[in-house]
Amino acid sequence: MPESIAKLQNLKSLYLSQNQITTLPESIAQLKNLKDLDLSHNQLNTLPESLEQLQKLKHLDLRHNPLQAQEVEKLQKLLPNCRIRFVE
Repeated sequence: MPESIAKLQNLKSLYLSQNQITTLPESIAQLKNLKDLDLSHNQLNTLPESLEQLQKLKHLDLRHNPLQAQEVEKLQKLLPNCRIRFVE
């Protein structure tokens, strides 16, 4: 995913399911109005720390990624108003 994604400041929903994504740019945190983020069915094994800045995020789908449960649990604590879908 290009760093230029940050230019989409008013974006509310972003669906990137089934794209073989392996990393997310730190600049994703600049999408301050993002409410729905679907990253399911990719190849993410880490998440950028900047995701915690997405305080308007309500739904985050991380299913079917090789993530560690501890990383997802940590993110859930940082985004208490966000429903995170994840299957280990």
